[in-house]
Amino acid sequence: MLPGIYEFTWDAGHIIFLGAFYTVLTIVFATLIIGTTRAIRAMRAERLLSVRSIDRAPPRTLARAIRSSGYYNIKATRLKQFTRFLLAHYGGSLQRMFRADLWSLRKELLSVSGVGEETADSILLYAGGRPIFVVDAYTRRVLERHRLISEGSRYG
Repeated sequence: MLPGIYEFTWDAGHIIFLGAFYTVLTIVFATLIIGTTRAIRAMRAERLLSVRSIDRAPPRTLARAIRSSGYYNIKATRLKQFTRFLLAHYGGSLQRMFRADLWSLRKELLSVSGVGEETADSILLYAGGRPIFVVDAYTRRVLERHRLISEGSRYG
């Protein structure tokens, strides 16, 4: 394993990961759109890296900014749905959201259209620093291969 490749530090609401600088909100957005660095840079250039700016942005403007991530119209809708959820339930504050009970918050995230179990768990772990395990396709294959779970087991 390459030393330090997965290291990150938490500093005043920002995460420094792989030598790059991301806000917690940027990590949430990148998770929701399965974002590329290019899409995040475009969002930054269009000043679309805040909850309020995404909420106010016309869907076409947002879709144009994240075009490089593919399926940009659907992903723009997902970003807007998440920001509406965050504004309605937590006044737009990720800090307040991540203080909620882990399992209640996970259930709330799963109620947001377009947020599945892997996405919810990724947001909780990587953006919120919450103690949860993300099960992706590769993890599932390893667990199945070693017969730790049966083939076709459901997530969670």
